Amino acid sequence: MREPEFEQLLKETLHVKTEPREISENHSILNEIQMRVQEKDIVRKKWVRISAVIAASFIGFLIILNYFTQGTAITGSTPNVPFNLNHGWNEMPLTNKEIRLLKKSIDWKVSKTFVSAEDNYRLTGINHRIAYYRGHHQQKPQIWMSGVGDKILWLVWGNSKTLSKSDLSVVAINKKSGSVEKVLTEGSGVGNKVWTYHGLYTGMFGADASYPSGMVFSKPGLWCLNIFINKKLIGQIVVKVK
Repeated sequence: MREPEFEQLLKETLHVKTEPREISENHSILNEIQMRVQEKDIVRKKWVRISAVIAASFIGFLIILNYFTQGTAITGSTPNVPFNLNHGWNEMPLTNKEIRLLKKSIDWKVSKTFVSAEDNYRLTGINHRIAYYRGHHQQKPQIWMSGVGDKILWLVWGNSKTLSKSDLSVVAINKKSGSVEKVLTEGSGVGNKVWTYHGLYTGMFGADASYPSGMVFSKPGLWCLNIFINKKLIGQIVVKVK
């Protein structure tokens, strides 16, 4: 821009006369205004970048959260194995692929016992998640006898209102043979075996829900009880059977 044109624009913008001294002063004012506008623009762009990073991080968090909650094993004492359990539970509840993934995830150490928060009962399983009570107070887990049914009480921790309408399912895997079997029974004997119990009861021993159950194993060895609530794996309990 030519000097006369600049002076005229400055005059129109600042409404001043075009004396050289005033032009110089107003030119300094204009420069200061431009500097402040540039500083504000830099700050604005900085906050735009920060907001973009925060938004991307939040989206990443939602993706990870969805992966670990939608049909996926809960982290902790259970494996991060995805399952697609939309089919019925009257037949084999897992696909062959899911069974292979599940077998690879098992830690075959016999599950420890712990003392309940109320009444000091000895429970077997994962504290504050899933366990069962078998009516004993020994520190070491009791050994099961193959073909002999026994009563237990399943204990589940979580939202008591949600659990009251939930299903509890157990898929048992034998370490040596690799067989996948039902072990839950209707009653305490060796009668009809089932995959699933429908509708949990009020919690006991400090847990949020419970279910009286029968359980029997067909053969000796180590067995992993893969426990599902509403078709989502919440824990694995390993027991020894003679």
